[in-house]
Amino acid sequence: MSGRMHLARPDLTSFNNMKRFSNLFTAIACGLLLFAAWPVSPLTPLIFFAWVPLLWLEEKVKSRKKFLGLTYVTMFVWNVSTTWWIWNASAPGAVAAFVANSFLMCLPWLGYKVTKKWLGQNIGYISLLAFWICFEWIHLNDWGLSWPWLTLGNVFATHPEWVQWYEFTGTSGGSLWVMSSNLLVFILIKEYRANGRSSAYFKWMGSWLVLLLIPAVLLNRLISVKKNPVSTTNIVVVQPNIDPYEKVSTGSFEEQLNKLIVSAEKQINAETGLIIWPETALYMPNGINEGEMKQNFLLNPFWAFLQRHPQASLFTGIESFRVFEKPTASSQEYNGFHFESYNGAVLIDSSGPSAFYHKSMLVPGVETLPWFLKFLGKWFDKFGGTTAGYTRQAERTVLNEKHGYRIAPAICYESIYGDFMRRYVKNGANLIV
Repeated sequence: MSGRMHLARPDLTSFNNMKRFSNLFTAIACGLLLFAAWPVSPLTPLIFFAWVPLLWLEEKVKSRKKFLGLTYVTMFVWNVSTTWWIWNASAPGAVAAFVANSFLMCLPWLGYKVTKKWLGQNIGYISLLAFWICFEWIHLNDWGLSWPWLTLGNVFATHPEWVQWYEFTGTSGGSLWVMSSNLLVFILIKEYRANGRSSAYFKWMGSWLVLLLIPAVLLNRLISVKKNPVSTTNIVVVQPNIDPYEKVSTGSFEEQLNKLIVSAEKQINAETGLIIWPETALYMPNGINEGEMKQNFLLNPFWAFLQRHPQASLFTGIESFRVFEKPTASSQEYNGFHFESYNGAVLIDSSGPSAFYHKSMLVPGVETLPWFLKFLGKWFDKFGGTTAGYTRQAERTVLNEKHGYRIAPAICYESIYGDFMRRYVKNGANLIV
């Protein structure tokens, strides 16, 4: 027998495969970090360095096409993992949202890579901040396909105590805070790899800590919260667990209305001043005529409920329409009648409706189509919405309730438009519903 030892040669195939896909894994990891930081996760602080893997990829990958592809992977993972619930409403709509929004979110990063190459590293870093904030501003404002769910400043939704200064900056301030932090962490890592714990390293470390502490601690202490009692009455909020597809199915209105009434009456007492029902709580397949609510016999149980509680006001969502003698700029025509349809809300009591609100920020594809996508109307109609679109309300009108509540209405995703809601408060609102 030979006394020689045979050492097994390591199989480098798996290692080489891992190395080949390392960039892809890094892009996926970046998307997962963003997801892990997003509400309602308790890991919000991850957002302060979640973009670092993508910054690292930009430095490593020279090809703009490859970097664009890897950036798209990050954005797609982030979009799907955080807004997967769109699928419950419409599978085609969800796919369209994931694909389109992921691509749009790549554009600031592509601009950053080009700028950095031609104008240098420092200008490149500044350009990333500028491009991202500009992109969010365009995507936030209603350009027809507004989809601001993933505005970075929204990441602090479960920590409002960190961002009371949004009063002055809006969510853009939070986005700038997040992106600046990620850039500083990336610079820190680069400095450490190049020179270890140098004086420059500690300078950047100090800058990062100051950046984190000033907005989260010092600025909030400078802002005093005003407490302004509105009313001594109480509010009953009713949100029954109703499948949204059952809610809008034919023949279910009476059953849903009964659920709302029974749930509300379990909580109403002599001190109840305001009752709040959810979006489209009053829904009929053909809508409800705002001018003839008392003549609608299907609403008789509704009026009986209000008459049993004459001291209270009700603020409820309603699918409604108005009929006009002559056509208006936004009216539709059917059998000689001119009408506008609304996803709306009504403030009402036993004497009748006192004010209506018509949703202004409409959901793209389902409630409205921008002019440049009108040719897709028949396809979008399959989403279950209306291709003709609802009519919007232009003004931020506060609804004055008899017990002193000055209501700022927000239907569906209107609530995530900060400046939109701020205009209600500027107009005297003291209650956001």
